[in-house]
Amino acid sequence: MINAQYNTTRPLKNKVEQANSKTLFASVFLKTFLFFVLFIVGFFYACIQKDTTTTANQITINGKLYKTVVIGTQTWMAENLNDASSTAGISVCYNNSQDSCAKYGRLYDWDAAMNIDRKIAGWHLPTPEEWNILANALGGAASAGTKMKVGGSSGFNALFAGFQTGDGYSDGIGDFTDFWSSTSVGSSSAWNTYINSGNENLYTASNNTSRRFSVRLIKD
Repeated sequence: MINAQYNTTRPLKNKVEQANSKTLFASVFLKTFLFFVLFIVGFFYACIQKDTTTTANQITINGKLYKTVVIGTQTWMAENLNDASSTAGISVCYNNSQDSCAKYGRLYDWDAAMNIDRKIAGWHLPTPEEWNILANALGGAASAGTKMKVGGSSGFNALFAGFQTGDGYSDGIGDFTDFWSSTSVGSSSAWNTYINSGNENLYTASNNTSRRFSVRLIKD
């Protein structure tokens, strides 16, 4: 009589191999899926960022070169922003003159300034506290304005670019300049900083967000 012997270990081994294969497939699929998701997120983020390059003493935004300056612990743009690509709010040239934009930069309502702020990588619209830090680095608000003017000791080179109201009236060119801050005051106003050509002060005020002021950015 022949005793038949059956190999009972092979089917079990096959099952283990199949389970391992499924686990390996799931791991590879998960890694591939995560890589794809990260790639899409990175691509989307790159698309919404403006073409911004920062090098020593300058920043390039959408092909336009701006000077920068270090004051105390902060790095500021040393020129007014002149970028018309905001997708929210309104930005204009003083008296709708392109020559004014070329010399003084554009004037932005607060929504446009905040929209620009979100799209320029590595730079942002300053808070009131950051303006205060700047003033203190220049000896206090009572004298900082003079040091921030063109030809002043700080290198900030503030131009008296004037402003425009929400209904399009332009005023103040050559006399004073206003810069937006990133902090709102209630539902329709925001903080701004301004300099008057006739005195030394750096002032803080709040204005309706429909007004159009100059924009200086500070490095993150």
